[in-house]
Amino acid sequence: MIQFKLHDNGWTILVEDFNINTATQDDINDIAKLLATNTLIVLRNQSLTVQDEIRIAKMFKNPQQFHVEVEGSFDAECYRGAEVEGSEKYILRVTGEKMNTACLELQVGQMKWYGTATIPTTP
Repeated sequence: MIQFKLHDNGWTILVEDFNINTATQDDINDIAKLLATNTLIVLRNQSLTVQDEIRIAKMFKNPQQFHVEVEGSFDAECYRGAEVEGSEKYILRVTGEKMNTACLELQVGQMKWYGTATIPTTP
């Protein structure tokens, strides 16, 4: 099982000293289990290429793809312009703005995981 701690807010999981680039299927399954019971998982200090993110996304069961090309669809109305080129429709920019680093959003069931999510820390 991946080592983690619960943030003071009671619902955010903080994972430290973990490199998702070397994650095994068991590691991804552990993350998915945490997503099923918590709202947000923060993996700090990750350095991922778009190709890394696609590979990791495909390790989850039924990752969501975003079809912004379908006129009138929910995806087109909500996400057009946020898609990451070359991401096989798996990755959206969290802010909708182009960035130097890719942003990861995975949907597992009803839970979404955003790779650039941050939470305030308390002193």
